[in-house]
Amino acid sequence: MKFKMRFGGAAMALGLGVLGAAGLAQAATITFETAPFGADFTGPVTENGFTYATDSGFLYVDQYGNPGQDMEGQVAGGGGVLDIVSASAGDFKFSGLDYAAYDSSDSGSQTLSITGYLSGSPVGTESYTLANTNVFNPTYANWTTENASGLAGVTIDDLKITLNAGGGETASFLQGIDNVNLNVTGAVPEPASWAMVLIGFFGLGATLRSRRRMTPAAI
Repeated sequence: MKFKMRFGGAAMALGLGVLGAAGLAQAATITFETAPFGADFTGPVTENGFTYATDSGFLYVDQYGNPGQDMEGQVAGGGGVLDIVSASAGDFKFSGLDYAAYDSSDSGSQTLSITGYLSGSPVGTESYTLANTNVFNPTYANWTTENASGLAGVTIDDLKITLNAGGGETASFLQGIDNVNLNVTGAVPEPASWAMVLIGFFGLGATLRSRRRMTPAAI
């Protein structure tokens, strides 16, 4: 009897653990730490379950992130567009990122534009405007965490971030992003995982039946 109860509890915990790990949305952050530093970025690079590459224009991996490396669009190259997709070609959601805008004159502002796509069609946009900084060492002084609004809760399979490095007062302005936060949706357990879930519920049923048999009848 004790063995059945122990087995039931352990199986239930294991099954529910597998279900929680495989069946719920999973958060991931792109930090650009695995991208080649100090080079014109083209990609693709896979990091934490997502693959990113230059969709168009000119992008650069620099060292003034929040912290560590960041992805930049610079006026010298006309800016560029970063394209992010799931490495497993699944759906996901965008929840926010860190954004910095630089101009050596310490004046003006720049707007970051983001578009989410599903099956090739745009389904939502984000737009963040930030006053420029002229402090960049060791990190850009105005790194700001921007949370999703227009794309909040929207299911997408492709995210394009436009780093156009526009709106500065001099030829030395740029835009940087870091810590892109994403959530994988529709994560479905593998057959073996489903088997463990079923074993867990079987164990729960066995435990409950054993407890009912052990409960004395009311007088």
